[in-house]
Order: sequence, then structure tokens, then C-alpha cells
Amino acid sequence: MRTLTGTGAALRVTVRRHGFFWAAWVVGLTLLMPATASQYDTVIPPGTDPRLTLEPLRHSPAMLAILGPAYDLYDKGGFIFWRTGGFTAMLAGLMGALGIVRATRGEEEPGRVELLRSGPMGRHAPTVAAVTVALGACLLAGATNAAALVALGLPAAGSVAAGLAVALTGAAYVGVGAVAAQVLDSARAARGWAA
Repeated sequence: MRTLTGTGAALRVTVRRHGFFWAAWVVGLTLLMPATASQYDTVIPPGTDPRLTLEPLRHSPAMLAILGPAYDLYDKGGFIFWRTGGFTAMLAGLMGALGIVRATRGEEEPGRVELLRSGPMGRHAPTVAAVTVALGACLLAGATNAAALVALGLPAAGSVAAGLAVALTGAAYVGVGAVAAQVLDSARAARGWAA
């Protein structure tokens, strides 16, 4: 395990250097679905038939092209995920890809990783630290989304499923970004390919 020596130090440096980046993304992702939930009662006032308002949306070619077919449009949770769930998951993937490239190849180009490696630092420690922080941010984004939806009164099972969709999409793109950062010769190229 000598290749992982110094992973703790690399973790601390990664959080210190990129913590604001991850925190801003997590907060932004956490606000998207609850913002849509707050508008649902405005669009569909309680006690009214949601089909009158939502049925035209279900069959609108523009909405189908942008959001895809609606799964459970007449339920508040289904409506929220149809409107912003896919978009939130896509942004979580973008967060994961851009963040891991920033924390790996973006740190190698100016030579900051070499400063870390001047001490007792294993070969894979900076990458493992960056991946750990990125996956932690994805899990946090999923957990905060699920908690926010539960706090708005939506069923726990659907809220957890929405949070998992956000977290797992972000985690998948952490992998895409990590591979791009290792294979390509610049952070700019890795960001482009990963995005």
C-alpha cells in the first residue's frame, strides 16, 4: 500500500483547495427540485383537478422533446422529477466530471501535485483523494436533495430514489472525468471530453 501513502494529507489539501467549488455545486443542485416543488401548488392549486392543467403538457411535442414522457405527472413528486429531476441529475454529472478534472489534471498542470509529492506521498494518493472528495460531494448532493424533498412532504421512497438518481449520475461522471484526466494531456481537453 505504499502507493497510497499520504492520502490523508492529499485529502486535506483537496478539500481546502476545492471545497468551495463542491459546496457551491451541492447547494445549487439542492435548490433545483425544491424550487419546482414550491411552484407546483401555484400551478395546481390544492383541490383542483391536475388533469386540466397538466394533460396539455403531457402531449405537448415541445415538452416531450425537452423532458421526455411523463411517468406520474398527476403526483407532485412525479411532476417535480419530470420537470427538473433529469436536469438536476445531468448537472450532477457535469459537477462530477468538471470537479474531478479540476482536482486531478488541473492540479498537475501548474505543478501543485509535485509540491505534495515532495513529501511522503504515494503515487496514487492525489488521485484517490480527489476521487474520494468528488464521490463524497455526489453523495452529499443526493442526500440533501432527498432530505429537501422529504421536508417538503413528499414520500420518502420517491425522495430517496430522486436523491440516488442525482448521486449516482454524478458518481458515474466522476469516473468519466477521472479517466479523461488520466488519458488526455491537458485539463482543457479532459474537461471538454468529460462534458
